[in-house]
Amino acid sequence: MLSVLAVCCAAQGLRMFPALIIVPSLQICWTLFSILSGMLYFAEYQGMRPGSTAMFVIGVAVSVPWQLPRIMMM
Repeated sequence: MLSVLAVCCAAQGLRMFPALIIVPSLQICWTLFSILSGMLYFAEYQGMRPGSTAMFVIGVAVSVPWQLPRIMMM
């Protein structure tokens, strides 16, 4: 049911904006929600020390902008 909603929202976004903006945005959201869902489901946050937490945040902060298209960076 939720996947039908995601496809409908993606289709509406593609009608309103160019694919060069919508597709990377959807990929970024998918990546972030996958990381956070796995972290919550497997309770990974419970065993994280401050150093691990900082490296996790830095890793996500570095990997997410890498997915942005060059046109949005200009």
